[in-house]
Amino acid sequence: MSIHSQQHPDFMEQWRDVDKRWLPDPASKEPTDVVIVLLGNGLWVHDHLTERKLPEAARKKIVESLLQCIDSGELHVEL
Repeated sequence: MSIHSQQHPDFMEQWRDVDKRWLPDPASKEPTDVVIVLLGNGLWVHDHLTERKLPEAARKKIVESLLQCIDSGELHVEL
């Protein structure tokens, strides 16, 4: 529903507050938060687009690896 709302201004109005609360501003001077959200959304989308699920052990390792990158500061993007 959110995806299609971008084509209809009246529908998008319903999502603006949600977007502001849940998503960092993509025009931010510090894009690391945007990258973190994109990583998380990528995993969420994967879970919902395919019936070939990640094995639980592999999923855990992937998430741990991503969290380590975030915590260590290695996940840094400069525009």
